[in-house]
Amino acid sequence: METVDMFDPSMTTSNRTPTGSRKKKTRTFSGCWTCRSRRIKCDERRPVCDRCSRARIACQGHGVRLNWTNAPSSGGTSTDGRPTVSGNDKSAASADNRVGAVFAATGSGQYANRTPPPWSYPRFRSVQVDELAVPSCQRDLLHHWVSFMCKNMVPVDLVDTPYRLVYLPFAFNGIHLPVTQSNSNLALFHGLCAASAENQLYLGVAKPSVTKLLAARHSRLALQHLQLAINFQSPRDSHNVTAVLSEILFCILGDVVGGEGRNWRGHVQGALGCLADPSEIEVQAGSHMHMVLEQLLCLAVFGNVQTTYDIGTLISKLPGASSYMSQYHGVDKFILRSVFAINQYVAGRGSRSDTASVSKLELRRLELQASLYAPATVSPGIYLRREDAQAAMHYAHVYYYALLIYFQRCLYQSSPESVSGMVDRALWHLERAEEIAGASNGCILLWPCLVIAAECGSSCMKARALEWFKRKRRHGFASVDTGASILTNYWKWRDENPDEASRTTWQEFVRETEDDVVPI
Repeated sequence: METVDMFDPSMTTSNRTPTGSRKKKTRTFSGCWTCRSRRIKCDERRPVCDRCSRARIACQGHGVRLNWTNAPSSGGTSTDGRPTVSGNDKSAASADNRVGAVFAATGSGQYANRTPPPWSYPRFRSVQVDELAVPSCQRDLLHHWVSFMCKNMVPVDLVDTPYRLVYLPFAFNGIHLPVTQSNSNLALFHGLCAASAENQLYLGVAKPSVTKLLAARHSRLALQHLQLAINFQSPRDSHNVTAVLSEILFCILGDVVGGEGRNWRGHVQGALGCLADPSEIEVQAGSHMHMVLEQLLCLAVFGNVQTTYDIGTLISKLPGASSYMSQYHGVDKFILRSVFAINQYVAGRGSRSDTASVSKLELRRLELQASLYAPATVSPGIYLRREDAQAAMHYAHVYYYALLIYFQRCLYQSSPESVSGMVDRALWHLERAEEIAGASNGCILLWPCLVIAAECGSSCMKARALEWFKRKRRHGFASVDTGASILTNYWKWRDENPDEASRTTWQEFVRETEDDVVPI
């Protein structure tokens, strides 16, 4: 039996027969896109074909692919001043050589609202025509985003995720910008391409030498255009702020895919700095701003990012109606408010100032509400499959138990043994969600998974947690590996320091090390 290496790029070519004995091949138009690109027969099982599952490669599905209208390969502008789409498939390395010499990439976290030198903006515009051309390498990155990443970044895939509803339109607006403009839409387009390239690198479905170059190039261009957008944005321009925040989130997404934990906190602080005073912000339920703000607040709260911005007031500004984070991830205002209050209490523990932290009485009241906040039955009406509704129900229980565990460990400094029952039930819900939805579901936020898995005591429970993290590697996010590494290091330290570990959570342990991970 032929054995197939996981994510082997060489599998894109078919076996050859000796010259003169070639068999005539018939082309199929009904198989998955992965089998069609490999030119092999597909069993056409949906949503993931068995052929790709056995080969342990990413099945790109059976959906409609993006179709691009190619203009002549010379590149340039059309009669209306917009850039033409190039069919040139030359190496991506040559596409932005001139830009790098004109405008140096900014460092992460540099979000000061200052006017750039007078020479930078005109010279940057003069080379933007080449950057807006869309050769086949970028088409492949965009297709990978639409067909693979969009559905793998949410636990249960629905059509109206912000990855399709918000970010894709912004990115396409960037493609069609006139050559004299540069804004956050173009930055988001390059950020999307960079994240897609990093994801392909992790999965091993692309040539490393070319894809690394693509990832670095698009990441640098995203930062360049983002810096220009921030220099000229107004905190009271809701549409522009939404686009800027979206691109900053894409910079953080690059850290999620690449497994980096060094820059994302600075990005979150910079994003909060782009917002107006929270008392002046009005968020319309279901708007693009609503979706983007929710994701930003999840990063700030679950990551316990230190900032002077009034996050509590901004949380209260979120509409109470059903939203993206509650519908897809099981995160609502109550969970955000509770975790934020716990973080405030821990930060102010031991301080004599009455305003330094949330009172223990208030936290106990929140804990009582959390205990009674058991997830109700998820309505299957919004889901395409019954399995999706069942998986969403299990994920809602994961957040329920994670919040209770977080209360016990942070508020009362309970020992890991005292919460082992809740940890066991939470692990069961994580495992059950995987079994129900199978390979078709996406990735849940890391925060509840880390909160739960960090308190695993027995070797059996640790093995179950690590097995779950291993299964989630199929989504192509290196932050999953980083999270598993943090857990392993924490468990080892806890076993060696049992007395201190009973008073130290995994977040406090991480703060004393060089490790960090994006919590979403």
